[in-house]
Amino acid sequence: MDTDDVVPLLSHFTLQVVGAITGDIICTVDADGSWYLQDLKVAIQQESGIPTHEQRLLQVGGKPISNEERHLSEILKCHSEWKGSPRVSIGLVRADAERTAALEHLAIGGSLTQLKESYRGDPEVVLTAVQNNGSAFRHASDRLRSDKDFLLAAIERSCDVLCYVSDEWRWNRDFVLEAIHRNGTALCYASTELRSDRNFILAAVERNGMALCYADMELRRDRSFALLAVRKSGLALRYVSEQLQRERDFVLSAVQSNSEALRYADEDFRCDPELVLAAVQNDGTALGFASEALRSDPPFVRRALQRNGAALPYVAQDLREDRQFLMRALMLNGEALKHAAEEFRRDPEVVLRAVGSTGAAMRYASQSLQLDQSFVLRAAETNAAALQYVMEDFWHKRDFIMKAVEVTGSALRFVSPELLTSRDFLIAAVRRNSSALHFAPEELRGDQEVVLAAVQVNSQILNSVDEGFRRDRDFILSAVQRNGTALAYAEAGLRADREVVLAAVQSDGAALSFASEVLQADRSFVLAAIGRNSKALLFAAPEWREDFSFALEAVGRNASSLLFLPLFQEDHEFLLAAVARNGDTFRYVDELFQNDQQLILAAVESDGAALRYVDEALRGDREFVLNALQRNAEVLPYVVDSLREEPSFMLHALQRNSRVFEFVDANLRRNSDFMLQALQANSNILQSVSSDLWEDSDMHVPLVWGFGFRASAVHGWRRSCTT
Repeated sequence: MDTDDVVPLLSHFTLQVVGAITGDIICTVDADGSWYLQDLKVAIQQESGIPTHEQRLLQVGGKPISNEERHLSEILKCHSEWKGSPRVSIGLVRADAERTAALEHLAIGGSLTQLKESYRGDPEVVLTAVQNNGSAFRHASDRLRSDKDFLLAAIERSCDVLCYVSDEWRWNRDFVLEAIHRNGTALCYASTELRSDRNFILAAVERNGMALCYADMELRRDRSFALLAVRKSGLALRYVSEQLQRERDFVLSAVQSNSEALRYADEDFRCDPELVLAAVQNDGTALGFASEALRSDPPFVRRALQRNGAALPYVAQDLREDRQFLMRALMLNGEALKHAAEEFRRDPEVVLRAVGSTGAAMRYASQSLQLDQSFVLRAAETNAAALQYVMEDFWHKRDFIMKAVEVTGSALRFVSPELLTSRDFLIAAVRRNSSALHFAPEELRGDQEVVLAAVQVNSQILNSVDEGFRRDRDFILSAVQRNGTALAYAEAGLRADREVVLAAVQSDGAALSFASEVLQADRSFVLAAIGRNSKALLFAAPEWREDFSFALEAVGRNASSLLFLPLFQEDHEFLLAAVARNGDTFRYVDELFQNDQQLILAAVESDGAALRYVDEALRGDREFVLNALQRNAEVLPYVVDSLREEPSFMLHALQRNSRVFEFVDANLRRNSDFMLQALQANSNILQSVSSDLWEDSDMHVPLVWGFGFRASAVHGWRRSCTT
C-alpha cells in the first residue's frame, strides 16, 4: 500500500551518488530533506569536485531530477522506493557545456527542432523535451523510436508519446499494458476496442489504477466490474462512476476487497467506523487513511487493533504513547506489540500483557527481555506458546528446560535430540510434568521406569501409553503404590485383585472407587481397605457408613475413620465404644468432647498414648491422672513433667498400679529411700529392684527385714542367675 500521506520521509539520510552510465560510486553525501536541489549539487561538488553546472542528476530508472524550486524531501517523496529509507541512491551524468545548455533550453520550453540533429538521438535530451511536450517525440531519431525501453521511458514522461509510436507498438497488447503500468493516462490513446475490453482494462488497472479513468464509462458504472477493478488497485475507486463512489454498500465492499481503497474514498466514508474496520481487518495500515477523529478515539482504536495489530503505528500519537491504553489494546491483540515503541517492548508488564493474548508476541520483546531467563519463564507461565519463540541458547540449559517443562510438557519439542534421548533426563522431566511423556521419543514412551515416573505425577497418563502397561500386573502394582488412582486405568481383572487394590488404597483411599463391584460389596475387604487408608470409607456403601457396628469396626481398624463418619461424630455412646476399642480415636474427637473424662479414661485404658491428645490442665490434674494410671500405666509418659518428677505422686501411682514402676524415672529408681517407700506402697515391684540396690548394705537389710523370705528368695534367684 502506498502511504505517502501517512509515513513521513526521514529528514536526514545518506545519499549515494553513482555514475548513471558506469554504475560506479562517485561519492556519498549526508543529505538533509530541507535542501533544495542546488544545495545537493553544492554538496556533491564539495565531495567529488564536479562543478554544479555539469551535474545532471537522475532518479533510479533514468528520469531527470530537475525541479529546482522544491525541497529535496518533496522531490524524493514522489518515489516509493525511497520512502522512509535511511539510504537512497541517485545517478549522475556529467555534461559538457554545450549539452548542458541544450538541456536547459529544453527545460524552459525550447523545441527539440531548434537543436543540432545529433541531439535527436541523445536519450536524455529527447526525454527532457518529451517531459515538456510529448509531441517532441516525433523528432526523435529512428533508432530511439524503435527502442522499446526508450519508448516506455518516454511514455512514462508523457502519455502523448503513445500517439506517435508506430502501429507495431500501438497494437501490441503487452506493450500497451506496460505503457499503462508506467503511465496510467496512456490508456486515453488506446483504441476504443481496448478501452471497452473488460479483461484488458482489468489488466491495465492491475498495472496502474489510474487507467480506469480512461476506460469506457459503461465499465466504470458496472458494479461487479468496478469491484474487480478496485480489487486490482485501490486507486481505481477514485475513477469508478460518481454514483458508485457515493454508494456506501459499494464502498464497503470495495474496502473489504482492497483495504487501500479507503485512501481514495470520500471523507465521509473515512469517518465511518464500520468501513474503516473493514479495511483494517485486511491491512492495518488502512487506519492511516481514517479520519483523525477515529484514530484518536480510544474505544474505536481498540476495536481496530483487535482486528489487526499492524494498525498501531497509525493510531494518534497521544494514544500510541499512553501505556495504559496500550496495555488494554494488547489484551485484545498481542501482535500489536510488534509496532509498539521500543520503551514498551522493554517493559516486562507490557510484554506479558501481549504474550497473554498471543505467545508469538514474545518475538517482539526487547532483546534484553528475551535474554532474561526469569522473564522468559514468566512469559511461558502467562502463555506456554511463548516458548516457541525463545532464543535457541536457552534450550541447551538443563535448569531452564526443567523449569519450562513444569510450565508445559510441550517444552520438550524444543529440546536437543541429545537430551531428549537421555533416559535420566526424561525421567526428571516427567516427574515435573507428566504431559512431557507425550513429547518423548517413541522408544522411551515404552520404558517402564519413565512411565512409572509420569504415573506418579498423573495417573491419567496411562490412557496415553501402550495398552500392554494396563494389563501388566507387576507394572500396575508398582504404579498404584506410587499413585493409587492409577487403578482406574488398569484392566478389569486387576481391579478385582485384592493385593493390587489394597496397595492402591494405601496410596490413595479414593482408589476404592475404582475397585471391582465385587470387592466394593465385600464388607471384610472394605474394612481391610479402611485399615490401610481411612479415606476409603468415603467410597464405601452409604448404608455401611450409617451402620453402628460397621462404623465401630472401621474406627477399630483405623482411628481416623471417625473423620469420615459424620453421623457418629456427636454420638456419645458410639464415641465411648469407639475409644474403648481404639484409644487413638480420641485424637479425632470433636472439641465438644475433648474434656469428657469418661471418654478420656476409656480411651487411655485402650491406649495410654491417647493421653497426649488431652488438654494439659487434665494431664496435670493429680486425681484424674491417678485414675488414668490405675487403668493403664502406659499413660505415665504423657503426664506433665511436674507430676512425673514428684516422688510422692509416683508413690500414690504405684499404690494404684505396679506397672507404673516400668515408667518411673531412672534417677528415682536408683534412689534407695524412694525404692523402700515404693516397695512399701506396692510390694509387687520387688522383682524390679536393681542389682546395685541389692548389693547396697543399707538397702539389703531393710529389704530382708521388711520382706523376709520373699526378699531372700528374689535375691538368691538373682545371684544364681548372675553366677
